[in-house]
Amino acid sequence: MRNPFAARKSSPDSPEDTALTRRFEWRAGLSGFALVGERVWEALLWPFLVVAVFLILSLFDLWSVMPPLLHRGMLIAFGIALLVSLLPLIRFPMPTRAEALRRLERNAEIKHRPASSYEDRLDTTSRGDTAILWAAHRERLATLVAKLKPSWPVPRTDRKDPYAIRSALLLVLVVAALAAASSTGFADTQ
Repeated sequence: MRNPFAARKSSPDSPEDTALTRRFEWRAGLSGFALVGERVWEALLWPFLVVAVFLILSLFDLWSVMPPLLHRGMLIAFGIALLVSLLPLIRFPMPTRAEALRRLERNAEIKHRPASSYEDRLDTTSRGDTAILWAAHRERLATLVAKLKPSWPVPRTDRKDPYAIRSALLLVLVVAALAAASSTGFADTQ
């Protein structure tokens, strides 16, 4: 399977560049997959909220106290809300290679964007002194690129849920599950 975050540039110049390029491509790929993980996690926030509210109502057995018409209306509303909450997963924006490289550079806290500079190539018709400068530049970049480490996904659900409703719903869901378990006698049989 081809790495969607791999470069589409020409091949490197030397065997050392080949090994460094392989490590660099691996890190860029991991950074891109971490971006995918972050975006999927953020997109799952709204389906989680809808399902959590539905489960809370079910575990507290609030459906039985509702009139039949309200019950049906609520079920239809939850179905529609779940479908609408899944739309961000359908319209999921795949991260680009540039975004994966920016994430690598941001997490390494290295100045001058070494990941983006690493993909630059020297013209084949360059003069001798230019080639010497280019070799020095590539050596400096090689040390900087070695410091680029991909990190685990860090989803920012706090931007879409600044009041942490997800946490409150999770706590209420745990309480509802415990209450439902104790009312059915499941806790007594253990």
